[in-house]
Amino acid sequence: GLNGKDGKPGAQGAAGAKGERGLPGIAGKDGKPGAKGEPGLNGKDGKPGAQGVAGAKGERGPTGERGLPGVAGKDGKSGKDGKPGSQGPSGVKGERGPAGADGKDGKNGKDGVKGDRGPAGPVGPAGPAGESSDSRSTGFRQITALLDAPAGAGIEHAVLRRVGNTVEFAISGLRSRKRLKAVLGKVPDGFRPCHHQSLVTSDNEFHHVRFEVGAKRSPTISVQQPPSADGLSEVSTSIVWLTDDKWPAKLPGKEWNR
Repeated sequence: GLNGKDGKPGAQGAAGAKGERGLPGIAGKDGKPGAKGEPGLNGKDGKPGAQGVAGAKGERGPTGERGLPGVAGKDGKSGKDGKPGSQGPSGVKGERGPAGADGKDGKNGKDGVKGDRGPAGPVGPAGPAGESSDSRSTGFRQITALLDAPAGAGIEHAVLRRVGNTVEFAISGLRSRKRLKAVLGKVPDGFRPCHHQSLVTSDNEFHHVRFEVGAKRSPTISVQQPPSADGLSEVSTSIVWLTDDKWPAKLPGKEWNR
């Protein structure tokens, strides 16, 4: 028979409970890319919008690096001198400075004109002749007998002389068969040296010998040779010294004429 007419849809029933989520389906294959569309027409520029409200002030940024120094400007013109001010009060008196260096000696002035010689005065009476201590002389005194040569030695002559305050002692012909080391004698009073005296000499074969004359407290005349010496051939020499003894009241030895 003929189908009957559809009835009117009934009222919607209440929603059923939410079903559980189903498992994800298998991903479908990528579709082919669509054809490239034609570029659209450029739209007209819109009108500028109204100015927005000013934003909050941002934090200060870090200080930038120092720039290069600028070129020095030209010196300005000097100003006019100001009027001098009134004089201030005197300061405290300073300490005295060190003395300055001595100045150079001035040049000597020219000698004055030589004056005329005055008349000679009267000659006074001549005084008595005095004795000069600088020119007095004892003459040569032979003192060989006052000396004592050691055994095996001999002296030909020993002479002493004083002129003023100067004394000379001369010895000649001193010889010995063995080494000399002895005191020959003493210097007489009136001839003693102020200071110790010594002299080194040698004979013809260059055997050395030293003469020594002591000062006031021990005015001895001595001779000495080195330990290796084995004698002395004839030697002649002299020693000169100063004395401050008083002039001898009696001369030693005897007068000697060469």
